[in-house]
Order: sequence, then C-alpha cells, then structure tokens
Amino acid sequence: MSLASHNVADAGKVVDAVRTAAGKCAGFREEGGLWSYTDVRAVPGPVYGDESVSVKLTQIVPIGDGETRQVPFAIVVARKGGVVATFYSFSARRGESGVSVPETILKAQMSKLDHLPAAG
Repeated sequence: MSLASHNVADAGKVVDAVRTAAGKCAGFREEGGLWSYTDVRAVPGPVYGDESVSVKLTQIVPIGDGETRQVPFAIVVARKGGVVATFYSFSARRGESGVSVPETILKAQMSKLDHLPAAG
C-alpha cells in the first residue's frame, strides 16, 4: 500500500489518469527494468473512498535460461479527498490467476482516511 497527498482536484486527476491508462494500455515494460506487463485492464469493482479504479495485469518475470513466469497482479487506486491510496496484491504461485486485493483490507484501510480533516 502507498499513500500520496494532493489537493482534491489533482488527486482526482491521478485516479482519472490510472483509469484512462488502463483503458488504453495493453502492456508495458518497466523503464530500465527486466519486468514487463501484459493484459492490462480496468475491471469493475466496488467504489472505495470518493472514487476508485481497479486494474488487473500480468507481470512477466524472467527466471533464467530464457524462461519467464507470469505473475497475476491486482491493483486498486482509491481517492478520499486529496489522499490517493494504492493497494496491490499478486501471486507467484504457478497456475493461479484469480488474484485480488482483499476487500477486508481495502475497507479497513480506507476507513482510516475517514478521520482525516477535510481539505480546505
């Protein structure tokens, strides 16, 4: 999980940018990294905070001798006021595909943002 603080308008732009990118991007490679990502897609899900977007993708990890492992990832980017929280989950178990960020974690962590003072 990560948190970033913005003014409310900019925080909304962050969530919109993730939503737009997930709708347009089929895959990408980490800049300067070994890992690449495929099957990027926004997926329907509950709304957390003021707004949120859920994304699924597959990380392609080199494991040696030209072989790779496909690692399913789930990401939720949620905004409460000017705070953007990013949650992710993945599974490196072979054959697993149905990975998600546990809803109990999302609800518990987002409820903590309810106690922040309102942005002015």
